[in-house]
Formats: sequence, C-alpha cells, structure tokens
Amino acid sequence: MGLDQKKHIPILTGKEHSAHPSGKTASLPELDKLFNDPTQPESKDVIAAKGLLKYARPQSNLSDVVIENNITRNTHLILVMMPKWAVYFAPYNIARLSAVARAAGYKTSVRDYNVETWHRLKNTLDKDPYEGHGSKDYLWLDEMYENTLKSHVDPLLEEYLEDLVSLKPDVVGFSLYYTNVIPSFWMAEQLKKRLPGVKIIGGGSHLQWHDEDSGGRYPNFDHVIKGEAEELLLEILDKIDTGQTLDRYQYNSDFGRRINLDSLPFPDYSDMNVNRYLVPNAISAEISRGCVAKCAFCAETLFWKYRGRQGLRILDEVEQQYRTYGTNVFWFIDSLVNGNTNALREFALGVVERGLKIKWKGYARCDDRMDFEYLRDLKNSGCFDLSFGIESGSQLVLDAMKKNTKVPVIERNLNDCKKLGISCSTNWMLGFPGEASDDFAKTMTMAWRVQSCVGNMSRQAMNLGPSRIANDPERYNIHPKYFLNYWATTDLGNTKLHRLIRVKSFNILAEQMPKYSARPPALRNEFARSLNNTFNFDIEFKNQITPKDLPHYVDIPYEDFDYEIIKSPGLDSLFKRTVVNEIWPLFRTLWRSRKKSAMKMFVKFDPSWDYNNHGGALGGDNFTAVYNFEIDDNKQWRASCDLKFIAPENPYLPYGLDSDPSDFSINLDWNGSGKWN
Repeated sequence: MGLDQKKHIPILTGKEHSAHPSGKTASLPELDKLFNDPTQPESKDVIAAKGLLKYARPQSNLSDVVIENNITRNTHLILVMMPKWAVYFAPYNIARLSAVARAAGYKTSVRDYNVETWHRLKNTLDKDPYEGHGSKDYLWLDEMYENTLKSHVDPLLEEYLEDLVSLKPDVVGFSLYYTNVIPSFWMAEQLKKRLPGVKIIGGGSHLQWHDEDSGGRYPNFDHVIKGEAEELLLEILDKIDTGQTLDRYQYNSDFGRRINLDSLPFPDYSDMNVNRYLVPNAISAEISRGCVAKCAFCAETLFWKYRGRQGLRILDEVEQQYRTYGTNVFWFIDSLVNGNTNALREFALGVVERGLKIKWKGYARCDDRMDFEYLRDLKNSGCFDLSFGIESGSQLVLDAMKKNTKVPVIERNLNDCKKLGISCSTNWMLGFPGEASDDFAKTMTMAWRVQSCVGNMSRQAMNLGPSRIANDPERYNIHPKYFLNYWATTDLGNTKLHRLIRVKSFNILAEQMPKYSARPPALRNEFARSLNNTFNFDIEFKNQITPKDLPHYVDIPYEDFDYEIIKSPGLDSLFKRTVVNEIWPLFRTLWRSRKKSAMKMFVKFDPSWDYNNHGGALGGDNFTAVYNFEIDDNKQWRASCDLKFIAPENPYLPYGLDSDPSDFSINLDWNGSGKWN
C-alpha cells in the first residue's frame, strides 16, 4: 500500500501559516519539506505504513458520508455552545460538524460562549461555578440557577445575543446538554424575536433519551436531531438552502447504519482558540464510535453501533492538527480507544515512525490482548493515561454485567501500566442488581490490591438509566415500582439504603489507602476528602501504613465469606437482614488490609448529612445508624449497632402496592462478639 504524501499536508483555509510545535511558524513549503525527502525513493511514512499493514483490518458494512462540494450555497450556519459544559478542551462535536458543513459549501461560523463565560465568571465570582466538571452542575439547574447564577450570566447572554444577531445567520445550531438548557432556551427565544426568519436546530446528548416529535419540550426550536448529526445536518441544510419543505420536527439517525468515520473531513478548530481552554494546546479526537461490549448497565449500545477508524487515518488527523495548530496533547473521547486493538497499535507505531512528539489519553477496556509489549507500544507513542471501567472485583458481577473480562486480566493490565508509567483512572460501580455483600467485599479487595496502580478511583452507585437492564427489568430482578423513590430489586435485597452504605464504605476504604491519605487534602480524591471524618467515622489501626510500607500490605487474597453476622428476631425480611449487615464488608476488608492486626472504629449515618452529600439517589430517608467495631490481635471482635429506619407509610411509587402490608421500619439495638479466621 502506498501513501500519497500530498494528503498529509494540512489544508489551511484562509491562512498562510500554521503553528509549529517548536513555537515557530511553518509555511506550506516548509511543511511539504517535512513530509517529503526527495533523496529517498520512498519517504519514511510510506515505509512505516507498509510495516503497519499486518495490524490493519478494514471494516465492512460501513456507509460513507457523501458530501457534495461543487454546489454554490447561500445558507449561513452558526454552531453555538452555550454555558455550562466542560472547558477542558475545545468542543469536538462543533469542530466536527463545522468541518462537514464547510466541506459541503456552507458559510459556517462557530461560537463557544461556554468557554467565554467560564473566563468571565471565574474572575468575577468568589467561587468558580465550573470548578471540577460535574461537581458544580447543580448550580446550573432550575431554581438553583435562578437563585445563584442568573444575575451574573444574564449580562453575558445579552452580549452574546448581539454578537449572533450581527452575524445575520440563516440557521443556528445548539449543542444541548442538561447543564446548558436554560441559557440555550433563552437564546433561542431571543433569536426568534430579533431574527424571525432564522431556523434553530438542537442536538446533543440531552435529546437522546426523549422523543420530541411534538416539539413541545423545546419551544423556539424548528428541528431537533437525535443521534449522529453529520448526515442529518446536511440533509436539513440542503432543504433549507434549496427552499424545500422540511417534513419533520425530529430527525432520528438510523441506528442500523454505521457511518464511516474515515469518510468525514477532519475537525475544524479554526474559529476556536485552543489555548483558551483549561488544558491549553490540546484538542479532542475520536478513534471510534460505540462500544464492542454489551454491558448491561450502559446506554451506549442503545445509542449507536460500534465502528472504528483505520489507524493510519487517525494518524493523519492527529498529524494535521499537530502541524496546523501546534497541538501536542490529544484526548480521545470515544467510549473506548481499544475496541479495535490492531488499529490502536497501528496508530501508536505510526506516531513513533513519524516522530510526532505528542501525549494522549482515552477510555479503555481491560483486555487480555493488551500484554506488556502492547502497552509499551502505546506508552512509546505518548499514551500517558488510560481510564478503565473496572466496575467490580467480583467475577460473578462482571459476568452479570456482560463486561467480558476477567479479574486477573484487570489486575495484570493495571500493574503493567504502572510498570510502564501509564497513569490509570478507574471507575467502580456499586450496587449492581445481583451484587451481594460478598461480591461488594471482593470489589473493595480489588480496590485495595490495585491502589498503587491507580491515579484516581471514581465511584458511582448503580443508576437505572437507559440500558439493557431497563429494557428487560424482569431478567435483572428489578422491581416494577420504585421503593423509597428509587429503583430496587424485587426481593428488596438491593435498595437505595444498601447502595448508600456501600458507597460510604468504599469512600472510607479509599480514605485509608496510604497512596491517597498521604496526600495533602487538596490533592486527595474528591469523594474521599469530602467525608468529614470526625462526623462520619473514626478509626484506629495498630498497624499504620505509609506509602513506603504499602507493597507489603496490598496482597490480600480474594475470599468467600458469609456477612450475615447480625441476627435478631426482629429482622424478619431479607430487606432488614441485608440492610443491617451491609457494613461488615468494610470492617473485614480494613482488618485484612492491616494483616489482621488490632483495629477499632465507628461509622455513623445521619439523614441530613447523607442527603446533603449524596442527594436523593442515596440519601433523604429517615435512616440513622451508629456502628462500633473492635478487634484485637487474637482475632476476637466485639461490635454494637444502634440503627433506626422509619419507613414511609407507602414506600412504593407510583401508587404503592396494596398487596404488600409489610412493615419495613427497623429499630435495632444490638451487641455481639466472635472470632474471625
């Protein structure tokens, strides 16, 4: 396979020079010289491409996006990002869509008012309302926004409105996320007043899980796009440009159709200053869309089907952005970078062959095919961080989730990354349907075992969103009604109370990990440093561990254990027995983490504190508990529990269950002792 070197030269629309990684500017002839060496019969890129052929596997059943670029267009499109959304990188979705529209001949402008708002507010408010993506989202929602930010944001929106009106667009497209709906709706309403003929289109993740054919939910929007937008946007623009009638309000992409990502033009960031974002000199990219896995809890498989890109095409895009914008940091935003392990390796080897001095990160699955040599190739290409969805340390739960991976593979991948210097971020899902206390204990065991390999441990309680579980609730033992306002299993062995205790237990375990506890408070995991130890728990270990001691303490084995320790005549249902015993995996895991030496601790649950820190998904019920636990060097333990749960008169929603007269309230004052092996 030959490689046309002319295609590697960045095409600079309306610009004479491009940014060079050295800080200098490189003209087109200089760039051409970089790519071509007339003294050689074949350039190094051609030689490298031939060497990578064994890793390339073309995909079948992909549909090219056909872009007619020989037509004179009169429509002016503006793509807008309103506050608030992430400001780490320039928005990839707008860069991609603007490139597609420009390639089709439409005059296209981009306005990222989100990043401008961030710069303005962080310098005028006492606290940055963007700080920690996700942690301040609640400030931009409903009454909270009205009471805290509206007066500060409104003057900025007025400025942005005047900017848009002055550009006299024919079409304005908004990327809608749950945190920017209020400013977006305001802007759409004002544009309709100021420019009555303008067409307004909405897209983005906020639209994906609602059918809006009536148009009632999105006033002032002429059309909304649900799913992949590239082809649908061109269809809408063509009809507007040629005066045709648009017969639909909502345009849905064909789930069965897999767009060939390599048929799309490279993203266009020419209207965005990449250095205005939180990570300067960095942009996003995508290696694939969709996911090769079929995880039961994930919405991804309901959204689009997996398709990857050829490694050399990804390489060309990265090099083009590297040469054009001087960008040397790339964040691959797809669900996983290693859905096609061959293509990813092809890309990594190509980066080295072309001498691109870049750094990159992305999301990945733990995969048995990623051995040490494979990961070393990724490291050599500039990979500095991989985010893994670990989810659970129980093989039973992993199998129920359809994760298609094994516990030993997870540990091996994380340990190999550590040896190579690739940072690992991890996500853990607590309270999956069918996860028993013993399974949760295995998850905490794994977290303790791999802590030295992991830069961050993010956790979440299982949320029943759009997924295979939601589509087939009976298979996963999901109760047909909500219990305590949130999902529960039919046997009530997994409710929001169970998940609250597991989340807090995992947080406490993380707080005791030497790698994190040795850090200054500002650098610890957000979920660990927010625990407020003196109120929630206190703990004393005979064996205090420093990071230097950690290698001698992490190798605690997985075990099977019966955690139904508290037994009392009043615990007459599975719900009651499991709730009161949920805390034992924490006690036993912490004890085992210190080589089974003496320890003493208490853990407290308080309704107001738990609601303020976890929201209604976990807190907000009349659940109060204080657990005390102590064990000596002879493995003799003593414990007490004072637990009260006042169940509402009708704990089920909607409408309750007339056939279930059970009393779910718990009033337990318990003391016990025993010996652990």
